[in-house]
Amino acid sequence: NHLKKSTVRKSSIPTMSINNTRKIKQTLPIGSIFYVDVAYIPYHGNEHYVDSEFFRRIRARYYILNAVEINRLTLESLIDGKQQWDKQEQIPVTLVPTYDGDQLRQFFVMNKTRLAELNINIIPASTRCNVQYDDEGSPAQRLRFSDEQ
Repeated sequence: NHLKKSTVRKSSIPTMSINNTRKIKQTLPIGSIFYVDVAYIPYHGNEHYVDSEFFRRIRARYYILNAVEINRLTLESLIDGKQQWDKQEQIPVTLVPTYDGDQLRQFFVMNKTRLAELNINIIPASTRCNVQYDDEGSPAQRLRFSDEQ
């Protein structure tokens, strides 16, 4: 029996060290920016997962926020992240909450001017918009996609 000697080659994919104990293969350049029509804000907008960097890198026309208790820090992160966009990228952005609450209303009132300057719209929560069919109703929201603004 002959044992073949295996060799380990360095990967051509850049790696990023975390705590100097393990390495993660990085397939995209650090700080990549993604342009999408709709982005779902992860983990119900939990500030440990969503910050201004999320909104700086994920540039969407619509952000869906599915949270009963909307975190003020997540809303602030949306403003902070969008402020970092280049001037020519200042497209209108719409926040689509699935639930309404005092936090969202207070945030809107307190930041109305900043939201308008950055062209950020907050539409009524989908719990306020219903589609009726037969004798049943369901929360709904209509998003329009077109090249025209």
